[in-house]
Amino acid sequence: MIESVEAVWPIPGTATHLLLDAAFDGDPIAHERPRMTKAGHVYTPQRTATYKEWLMWMIYANRKDYIWKKGDVFGVQALFFRSNRQRIDVDNLLKTVLDAI
Repeated sequence: MIESVEAVWPIPGTATHLLLDAAFDGDPIAHERPRMTKAGHVYTPQRTATYKEWLMWMIYANRKDYIWKKGDVFGVQALFFRSNRQRIDVDNLLKTVLDAI
């Protein structure tokens, strides 16, 4: 049986629970689907790989000093703002962020 859990954000408690609070300039880039060469090798498109690596370093530079312990629970809250009204799949935007984390 699945137990009902109430989602509360931000995490109740002290400010030490907040590990990262940052805003990054520019339009977010959605994770593009993997591509395949004629030889059968699968690769991530360069645009996605470059953005994901940049985002990883931005997150690393802005993180709080925290030592993870086994059993720690964390949550992610992301707000995406784009400069145009282009429709984009939000789970691919979030996938880029989660991969960078």
